[in-house]
Amino acid sequence: MNALNVFAENPSDELYTASSLSVIEQFEEINEQLYTSFLEFSHRVLTPNLVSKKEKLVVAVAISHITDNAYSIEHFTRLAKQEGVTIEEVTETILVAAALKAGSALAHRINTYNAFVREDN
Repeated sequence: MNALNVFAENPSDELYTASSLSVIEQFEEINEQLYTSFLEFSHRVLTPNLVSKKEKLVVAVAISHITDNAYSIEHFTRLAKQEGVTIEEVTETILVAAALKAGSALAHRINTYNAFVREDN
């Protein structure tokens, strides 16, 4: 949506506005086949199978937070709420995701150390 904003007649200076979500339909006008394929894929992955739709949506909200995807946070939180997810469930899974993200940062500190002590510096 932010990329489309750049091409707008009167582009906004504000990023990640909730009202920008309505702009997504412009992708359909630009490339209907790819847009439709994307929507079909999105719907398929949320279809309950071994994991329920509710569980998938809680995971989507948590991942949206650690990937810094503001629009996905909005979209998947609304879907999760409609599916009966509670604020407590969302909060808990966001904290689990945050702990994993923090852990990965700590785990990668060895890369920093190796770069620092490498002989070719």
